[in-house]
Amino acid sequence: MDADYEKYNGIVEDYISEKRPKDSVHVKYSVGKNGTYTDVNKVAHEGKIQFIVLKDEGEFWRHDDYESPVLENPTWLEVCLHANDMIIKTGDLHHIYLEGINVDTEVEGVSVANFSMGS
Repeated sequence: MDADYEKYNGIVEDYISEKRPKDSVHVKYSVGKNGTYTDVNKVAHEGKIQFIVLKDEGEFWRHDDYESPVLENPTWLEVCLHANDMIIKTGDLHHIYLEGINVDTEVEGVSVANFSMGS
């Protein structure tokens, strides 16, 4: 296993365990390009952003909707926390690898986005 992958996922697990001590950690951090991971402390999105993930009507992966609070200048570490919350809320334990974020639109100065999750 890649050393950076292990390092960053250890940081993610510690952070989520501290913020949500009763929750299991499901998310795996996989943001980067060409085998190089983006530092989890780097800002993932400048400005206000809210993650909205709707249940998957046609498939069986997501059983409930997820809506994060509005975040401002979140780091990738903070995005991981909310991706983990989304995994728990939707019940989608198949797509656990956070690979990025997708901004869909902007509403009243807040970017509305979803998580790019792999399996």
